[in-house]
Formats: sequence, C-alpha cells, structure tokens
Amino acid sequence: MELIKISETHIKIMLTPEEVERYRLLEQVEGDKETDKISREGRQIIFRHIMEDASLICGSSLPCDNAFVQVFTSKTGGCELFITQSEAKGGATSHQHGSGILKVAFRFEKIGYLIEACRRIRRQETGVLSSEAWKDERGCYYLIIVMEASGTGKLVYITECGDRESIDRVSLYLSEHGSMICEEGAVEMLAEL
Repeated sequence: MELIKISETHIKIMLTPEEVERYRLLEQVEGDKETDKISREGRQIIFRHIMEDASLICGSSLPCDNAFVQVFTSKTGGCELFITQSEAKGGATSHQHGSGILKVAFRFEKIGYLIEACRRIRRQETGVLSSEAWKDERGCYYLIIVMEASGTGKLVYITECGDRESIDRVSLYLSEHGSMICEEGAVEMLAEL
C-alpha cells in the first residue's frame, strides 16, 4: 500500500494486486454479476479496513467520515483510490466547544444499530465526555456526542451502523420532531443493553 496525502481533504491510496485480493475490493467494486448491486455494508467494511491500515502507515488517523471515494482499477490487477473528504450537507458536521472539544451527531435507521454503535464507542475509548440519544417521528434514532477532538478518528467504524449528520441540522430538527430517550450517558447506558 502506498499513500499520498494530496491535501487536508484529498488522499490517494494505491493498492497492489495482492492487497486488492486481500481486501476483496474488486468483488465489491464490480458487484454481484446477477443483481449488479453492491452492499453498502460490504463497501463500508472494506473501506474501514483500508483506512485503518493506511492510518497505521502514515501514523495518524485519516479523514473518512462523509468521504467520496473513487476507485480506478489497473491492468495489472491493482487499483487506486481517490478519497475526498466532504462536509455534510446542511451545515458543519461538528461544533468546536472550546479547546479540543467537539460535538457530533449520528443518525441510525434502527435501535439495534444505535446500540451497536454505542458498544463500539465504549470499546474504542474515544474520549466521549457526554452523550444523549433521541428518536424522531419517523422512527430514526440519533446519538449526539460531546467528545475530545483527538478521538474523532476512532469514530470511522460508526458509519457501518449509521450516518454522520450535520450537528446544526440535527439539533434544529430534533427540537421540533424528536423526543429524547436518554438525556445523559447514552453511550454507557445503551452499550449495556
């Protein structure tokens, strides 16, 4: 694996044919020949593994929340990934709360996904200072976290369970269409279920 950090928001990762085989990337890119569909979960899992390995190479966490990924295969069997970090639609994905403190929001389609995310957050020791959980009128669940900024790179795996959302948009939306299900310590409480 070779990694080139083009800018703060653009990364290029080159994989050898052996690495492509190891990540089973081409199968996911080409999709199921019969249905021509690629599972979202499959892509996210493979992408998370590639980004974890790339983070080890460069020695720091790489941005991959709200990332746009382009994959180009080569004739030799390898491939190149161009990763562009984008900001969530509708406002900032996080708010700075003083020195090194961030507020972030995630949306989950099912309660089980929210619980799994809380379990993973607790295992990863991400520096969560406080957390609250919400449910909206449509049956979606939300997790709002205040955390140390240094831990945000460890939240990559949460996108397997849900989507990172604009904290501005989510806060406004939930004030009108949401009901709080856990006011404080949501990560700890829900991780125990």
